[in-house]
Amino acid sequence: MAELDFITSLTRHKPLSHHPELQLSIGDDCAVVKKDDQISLLYTMDSLISGVHFDLAFHSLYLLGRKAVAVNISDIAGMGGTPKFALLSICLPPSFTPQNQQEFMAGFFSMCDEFGVVLIGGDTVSGECLAITVTLIG
Repeated sequence: MAELDFITSLTRHKPLSHHPELQLSIGDDCAVVKKDDQISLLYTMDSLISGVHFDLAFHSLYLLGRKAVAVNISDIAGMGGTPKFALLSICLPPSFTPQNQQEFMAGFFSMCDEFGVVLIGGDTVSGECLAITVTLIG
């Protein structure tokens, strides 16, 4: 199933919520939630899967770490927002070494530092291939 078909099927299965604080939801780069009369919060999330979005034969882990944050920063920027907080979920294959982790996280934190983003949590699991999901709040 194609990505857009899946998104369309979501709205057929369960109509979008009409919560009074929800200003924009499924179908855009970011969900927009009203915090108060002055501020709205932006939420975005992107996944990068080995063999689909990158190939480690051509991507250094440092640059992959930067890319994982950058694709989300661009969504926040596209909505006119400022990125603030990140959540990192990563699926680590057995071949992923501590040195690999250091290289990836060095790139991840360099992009975070460049844009004032703070990593506030996430999840780590083991699996067959490297898969990275970043949620950014702005």
